[in-house]
Amino acid sequence: MEHNSYTMGKLVIDSWRSNKAQQLTFVVTQDCNLRCKYCYMIDKNDKNVMSFDVAQRIVDYFVDNKEELFSTDYVILDFIGGEPLLEVALIDKIIDYFILSTYRKKSKWFGRFRIMVQSNGVLVDSPEVQRFLKKNKNLVSLGITIDGTEIKHDLQRIFPNGKGSYAIVEKNYKMAVQQGYTDSTKVTFGSEDLRYLKESIIHLWSMGIENVPANVVYEDVWKEGDDIVYYEQLISLADYIVDNELWDTYNTAFFSDSIGFKTLDENLMNPICGTGNMYCVDANGDIYNCVRFMSYSLNGKENKKIGDIYRGVDRDRIRPLRMLLPKYLSSQKCLDCKINQNCLYCAGNNYDMSDNGSMFYRATAICKMFQAQVKANNYYWARLYNEHGILRNVSYKQEYFMYFILSSDSVNYCKFKEPVVREIIKPEDLLKGLAYAYDNFYQPVFVHSSDSLQWLNDLMNSKEYGDALTAELKRHIIRHIVKYDGNTQNRDTIYVMDESTGKPKEHLQSPVILNISVEKIDGLAKMVKEILPFTSRININIYDLNKDLSISQYEQQLQILVELLYEYLSKGEIREIRQITDRIFSKKMNNCFAGEKNVTFAPDGKFYTCPAFYFDKAIHIDMEKSNQLTYISNSPACDNCDAFQCERCVYKSIAGTGELNIPTEIQCKVSHLERKYSRKLLEKLKQSKIPGYDSFNVPEMDGDDPIEKLVKENKPKKICY
Repeated sequence: MEHNSYTMGKLVIDSWRSNKAQQLTFVVTQDCNLRCKYCYMIDKNDKNVMSFDVAQRIVDYFVDNKEELFSTDYVILDFIGGEPLLEVALIDKIIDYFILSTYRKKSKWFGRFRIMVQSNGVLVDSPEVQRFLKKNKNLVSLGITIDGTEIKHDLQRIFPNGKGSYAIVEKNYKMAVQQGYTDSTKVTFGSEDLRYLKESIIHLWSMGIENVPANVVYEDVWKEGDDIVYYEQLISLADYIVDNELWDTYNTAFFSDSIGFKTLDENLMNPICGTGNMYCVDANGDIYNCVRFMSYSLNGKENKKIGDIYRGVDRDRIRPLRMLLPKYLSSQKCLDCKINQNCLYCAGNNYDMSDNGSMFYRATAICKMFQAQVKANNYYWARLYNEHGILRNVSYKQEYFMYFILSSDSVNYCKFKEPVVREIIKPEDLLKGLAYAYDNFYQPVFVHSSDSLQWLNDLMNSKEYGDALTAELKRHIIRHIVKYDGNTQNRDTIYVMDESTGKPKEHLQSPVILNISVEKIDGLAKMVKEILPFTSRININIYDLNKDLSISQYEQQLQILVELLYEYLSKGEIREIRQITDRIFSKKMNNCFAGEKNVTFAPDGKFYTCPAFYFDKAIHIDMEKSNQLTYISNSPACDNCDAFQCERCVYKSIAGTGELNIPTEIQCKVSHLERKYSRKLLEKLKQSKIPGYDSFNVPEMDGDDPIEKLVKENKPKKICY
């Protein structure tokens, strides 16, 4: 089946000048005509209303100091409250003064600004507001919050007397849409209204709002079981979208192609929001990074102002804001989380909830809620892929896999011992394992025997397990490892080949694992030559790797493979052999990560670090207690080695050295030999000036054993007593 790419969650909402415009926010009032229950502005009042004199001073200060404070020639004048339209006359005067000031001072901002007003919508139909909107027709963007169905909206967005605001807001919203001032809304869910999530999103779509940004509140308002309600609502919404084939018509941020992954290390150094690059000014002329650092948005913490319009911005107060990076805010648990990609937070709320009074804190009140969203998101994408062949339109890769050994006579794709007695996974254990994989964010990989595909098919058609297994598989994207038999390939299948399988009969869309024994290593290149025309990638598996391997013979084979790869790559045909090409392109270890990221579920219903530990009954380890030793960071040799293509087999390590984290000598010799030929291939490509390889580097390395190198570099010092 052809796989189409699709994106959901990247909302198509017009953003003026995209990332080229910076924001200047005027808090024109802290008063509001509504009392929304989930609002983070907890200390609204009618005292702090901006005067025009202060507003003029704000404009003058920022126009005069534009070059120092802003890095762009485009600015968005953002007006908030409270309810900013309570002061629409003031806003109108501020805009007039801004235009006049930028003209007189020949500022680059003249004619390069837009107006943004975020409103609750109650006053939009008033004559004063209508005059303002008409006057600034092509400059103003009006955000009106309509929160879903009438029931949901009126649960939260109420007047001081407790009456709901939906009827007024809906009427005004439709009018503003017709007038061309808005076409979107912003939906927020709290604990009380979660049960209306599905119908609220559908209701907004039915109003013509095709793109619905929505989120749950960041504050600690969540009760036991809210994550379950959230999950069930999202699952129901996902079913509604897929069953009615609406994924190309509507959009909601609850389903995103970019969540559910482990974030890249470099992304931990990117700020989540605009901290350090925005300015927000209140009625006193005090300057903040954003409204969430002002007193009326904080629950007991002191405000975090960064200056005022009279003495200017204190550059030292901005420095911490610019360092509010995920790496330095997050606990180790957050950093290690499998799904921390795009797990968002509010910097102001972090500060408000911190127990040490510092901004360098990560609030985790929505942790369970985010996990629920990711599970539902994975379900949504699994249905789209399994039923319609639609892939996520992202470059992120799944890093966490759970291998299901369906039968003890499954295909050997690594370094397994032969089983003594055949053991087949029990159907109830299979269901239990799949549920565990779903709840713990692993992608299942089925390792098949010669008859397991038929066994699975029979199981799905059985009365006892069919419905349950079908429902479980519906929410997963399953990968398969099978021995190649020449049959038509299935998608998401990795084929295992050896000298008995023969060369492929057709082009394969997936990688090939090529099994070879130590004693047949001199035939490796011949086998690769036969297979490589039919696949873009081969992973070589010397399944009985031991000291009997002839290093010189293996080196001869690698030399031939380098020439073979060069033939393809010099013609622009992409081909990969893991043992050679991965070191060129990888910036960190790229191996099976058994124990560290991946886990195995065996036919006996138990978990293992990797399949080899199930097949080798002679090795007994407590997986839970010893798991940390499988981490690269806890392996002295591997943590200080840059043979990134190394298979780093923890099973071979403990079988050979007695320790999970210390590799055998032959493992290191083999991986460094492969690294050597990676370097030779890269040098050959560079010398021939083949495009695309100039930025890559495989440095020359002294020695082939990282342990010997470490010992030499860190000779023990003589200790005197």
